[in-house]
Amino acid sequence: AGENPNPGNETAPDADADPEIEKNEENENIPESGSDSGLGAGETPPAEEPPSVPEKVVDYKVNQELFNHYTTTFGSHLAAAFVEIENTGNTPLYLHDGQFDVEDNNGHLLTTQTLVSTCPDVLRPGETGYFYSDYIDLSDVDDSNGLVFVPHYKVDEARHEIIDYEVSDLGIREDDMFKCKVSGRLTNTQDEEINLLYVYVIYYDSEGRVLGISGTNITDVQPGDTTSFELIGQFFYDGVTYSDIAEYKVIPRAWYMQF
Repeated sequence: AGENPNPGNETAPDADADPEIEKNEENENIPESGSDSGLGAGETPPAEEPPSVPEKVVDYKVNQELFNHYTTTFGSHLAAAFVEIENTGNTPLYLHDGQFDVEDNNGHLLTTQTLVSTCPDVLRPGETGYFYSDYIDLSDVDDSNGLVFVPHYKVDEARHEIIDYEVSDLGIREDDMFKCKVSGRLTNTQDEEINLLYVYVIYYDSEGRVLGISGTNITDVQPGDTTSFELIGQFFYDGVTYSDIAEYKVIPRAWYMQF
């Protein structure tokens, strides 16, 4: 035996070698069909890991609270209030069960407002919404020891689908009684009848301050149909005028409820 004098060519087999032994040796080196060549006899390949799913984060922050009380030109002592909630998690949130208490500086309850609205009642990640009331009657409240706003509310994970609808032909105009009116058209772009939805309008001044929130409901709109709506202005400040409204935002969202 020695080096192959013709590199690149296989050396011819030894004439004395047993061909059956060589065949068996070759078969032992060929892995079974479908097997992992890196596994030993009787071993099974490890199970594939499922794709990673991002951890669900249910979280929010309160950006601001407003409690504005004032005396109207008719002598009524009223207040308006809101709590602004931002969804900072990665899953939708359900806003519900709002209640606004008004206490004095000693923590004594003076009055409570249980008719607290939400705008909207469900938030996608990154969206901002409100618990709000533009009418809290303080006419019979003793405010000699101060007025302290104490909001209560619940924010939970939303478990159902959020549905928005298409709006068009929007317009805003001045109104002597309500400061403004907003009108538009809504189209049912879904495959099912609209049983109940809310159209919200948020009003802002030139600095982005929330001036007020209006809402109305729409019912019984068949798939593909378009209906009209109109809302009156409702504000958190007594002295708001039409010229204070720099922009407005319309949110057409299906009514949401979970138990």
